[in-house]
Amino acid sequence: MMKEVDLESNKNIRLTAFIDNMPEAYAASDLIVSRAGASSCSEFMMTGKPSVLIPSPNVAGDHQTQNAQSMVDAGASELLKDADAVNALPELVHSLIRDQ
Repeated sequence: MMKEVDLESNKNIRLTAFIDNMPEAYAASDLIVSRAGASSCSEFMMTGKPSVLIPSPNVAGDHQTQNAQSMVDAGASELLKDADAVNALPELVHSLIRDQ
């Protein structure tokens, strides 16, 4: 998915596969786009930052979708299915950023 984003026309977007210093990344973020692991979701709730969650389809019992749905129900996140993310993510991110 990272190769699908035009970073030249989106200078304020930083895409990374992995981040070592999460507190610094959260502090610098306006919006978090991530998978929906339980630890990650807990961290997102602690930061108070809005998020777009894309649950991994390759986890036991589809638990990431359940985690993401809990975040949606709390009003903290948007949920995108993995299969829809490449097409839907850019517009959703732009929409959320415009609505700040």
